[in-house]
Amino acid sequence: MIGIARRSDDVTAKELMADQYGLLYASQAGFSVGRVVAADTNFFREWAAATSPDLLEGVVMTATHPKIEERAAAARATLGRVTEKIELFDRGVAAYRAGDYEEARRLFEDFLAVYQSREAFNNLGLAYYQLALAEKLPRAKGEAPLRLSVTLEPVTRARSTLSTHRRSAFSARADGEQPSAFSQLLARATRYFRDAVERDPWSVTALNNLACAYYLAGENSSAVGELDRALALSPESSELYNNRAAALLRLGETLKANLAERAGADLMRAVELKPDYVDALFNLAWMHKASGNVAEKERYAARLAQAAPGSPLLALLK
Repeated sequence: MIGIARRSDDVTAKELMADQYGLLYASQAGFSVGRVVAADTNFFREWAAATSPDLLEGVVMTATHPKIEERAAAARATLGRVTEKIELFDRGVAAYRAGDYEEARRLFEDFLAVYQSREAFNNLGLAYYQLALAEKLPRAKGEAPLRLSVTLEPVTRARSTLSTHRRSAFSARADGEQPSAFSQLLARATRYFRDAVERDPWSVTALNNLACAYYLAGENSSAVGELDRALALSPESSELYNNRAAALLRLGETLKANLAERAGADLMRAVELKPDYVDALFNLAWMHKASGNVAEKERYAARLAQAAPGSPLLALLK
């Protein structure tokens, strides 16, 4: 689109750019836009045949408007540019899963340059979230090590909506006056999660991850609010109950209020839905350890040991 953008004062250029943006936005909304200019289909030609047959012969209303074949060619070029970059998304997913969050960040940012979709913003936010977490952990002594669950989106809509794409060859299964590296990374994670939510307000994944970023930033009331929204959309999610419980416990500490009963109910619901859910079992054991309830702490520690034998989390409950 850069070449077209340079002719932005040209009506032809503006119409071609509108076609391309329309295709990308429709794809990001989940529509199969590849069919618009597939080998056996040409939406522009079919539209002209139904409304203005003269256009099929190359006739245009004025000399400034693009011809049918010019619009189709520009659309194909746009889809081609995006499909060539799908491999970046796949590699970003693989890098994230391998724990190489800096490489994942770079790859997701490169993909976002051509395809600004919810899953790309979400995953880029996750990469920054993990980088921020790595900065925070060495400084978090004495803080309750409650466990939250974040979610990576492994597939981009570009793959499912652009039917003319080539299959990727890579198959993916405030400290002081200056912001600290932690706060800068977390701010960027939060921004990208917000972008993901703006593009799809009903995405439980994006809402949950945004809540986790708020939690990490100490904005626990906002975290609870986002998790309330997510649970309204997905009331059987054990991860959402677990994460809301952690945010409630932290919020209670901030407000000097006893929210342990509400948090405990959420954690119980989480392990009811998923009995071997390691994070929720650990959080229950930790909550009871903090309250001095040794018997309940031992009970959930035993369940944790059964669900994840040899887990380093067990040492934190000694």
